[in-house]
Amino acid sequence: MDWTAIVELGLAALSAGAIALAFYVKSTTQSQIDRAIAAQNDAGKGLRDTVIDHDRRIIVIEGSLKALPSKDDVHLISLDIAKLVGEMRAMNVRMDDLGVSSKANGSKLDRLEQHIYQREAERP
Repeated sequence: MDWTAIVELGLAALSAGAIALAFYVKSTTQSQIDRAIAAQNDAGKGLRDTVIDHDRRIIVIEGSLKALPSKDDVHLISLDIAKLVGEMRAMNVRMDDLGVSSKANGSKLDRLEQHIYQREAERP
């Protein structure tokens, strides 16, 4: 065998090895790409589910906020409460006055009752 044949045989073997290596790299790379795509799809599905869950939660919160009074409503309620507190204080003063006059009237009635009993007792 001459050197030319040996070199050609070596080149053929090297070419066959290179082709085999290329197929191996392609199949390995394709499976890695397929796995990466599957992982991205899974992550995308998880993110999609998270976004849907957040949307639902935001809708519930927005619904709850709509039921709450506005800033102006709270201000009006505060004014009404202050007015009611003032009226209740005025009523307490009147009730205290009624209590004082009631006690005074009670004392007067007690004296009048005692006077009537004494007159009844003095009658023959």
